[in-house]
Amino acid sequence: SYPILIKDKVVGCSLIFSNHFKDISDYDLNYFDNLFDSYVHGIDFIEKFDELRHHQLYENKLNEFYNNYYNGIGLDEIFDSMKGMARLFFKYDRFTICLVDPNKNNAKVKFIDGFIDDFDKGFEFDLHSSIYGISITKNQSVSSLQLDIQNKKDAGNQSKNFEIFFSSPLRSIGKSIGSITIERDEPINLSKLEKDKLKKLAAVLSSVIKWRNDYLAIESVAMHDGLTGLLNHNAFLNRLEQEVDRSNRFQTNLGLIMLDLDKFKQINDTYGHLYGDYVLEEVALIIKKNIRTIDVVGRYGGEEFSVILVNTNVR
Repeated sequence: SYPILIKDKVVGCSLIFSNHFKDISDYDLNYFDNLFDSYVHGIDFIEKFDELRHHQLYENKLNEFYNNYYNGIGLDEIFDSMKGMARLFFKYDRFTICLVDPNKNNAKVKFIDGFIDDFDKGFEFDLHSSIYGISITKNQSVSSLQLDIQNKKDAGNQSKNFEIFFSSPLRSIGKSIGSITIERDEPINLSKLEKDKLKKLAAVLSSVIKWRNDYLAIESVAMHDGLTGLLNHNAFLNRLEQEVDRSNRFQTNLGLIMLDLDKFKQINDTYGHLYGDYVLEEVALIIKKNIRTIDVVGRYGGEEFSVILVNTNVR
């Protein structure tokens, strides 16, 4: 009997039958040794080849996801486009993407695939009271092997406790902005290859999110007046055109108000342009405080302001 070893593990055995053990020569033993070595090497080669092919397919899918991104696409579309790739290359019972709310000390589940009985998309949690916040606060990948049992049970904010957990942070300029987490109900640890793949996915997704945020910031600067923060002239006219089209399509009423500050030049001449800027800022603030959230306000010109009253019958 010969054991068959693959990566130092016994995966099977081979049996040689003979009428008597002395009938088996050293030549026979050497032949079978070489035969089984060739068999093991063949299996190892096939496994490595399949692993390489699978890795190359994953790299191609990552590049496809990376290259198909375009400015203006929403986060929901970005995350939904990842679902097929996640299901193809990762084995999980729950796959979760979370993003930090910069205005609060918490994060929100932005995408979830798999088990959702205890929470779903939109679920908010404190970074320090959930396992989903650990990789974010530590700014490094974290696995269930690094967490003690009590920590896993007490810090979850959910009723379901999975056996296996691995989370990798999403980063922007080195700072954690979220996390991608894989959970399994079966006690099968993620391989090093699976962990590396998740880290690569986190890196690519981090870049896409940063590009999107940079684009939105640039777009916001291009559309808004630098002094008052209101829509600038061109952006306001574009929005007015959109609202007129919407009003005609749905047969709703639309109002337009034009405001002009009388004798504003005297303010600049008497008190200086800094005080004139202060007046413009205060007027903009007063207007914003006295319109509805659906209404649109812009700085039409130097001391001119415009307001679109959406779906209103006020005359």
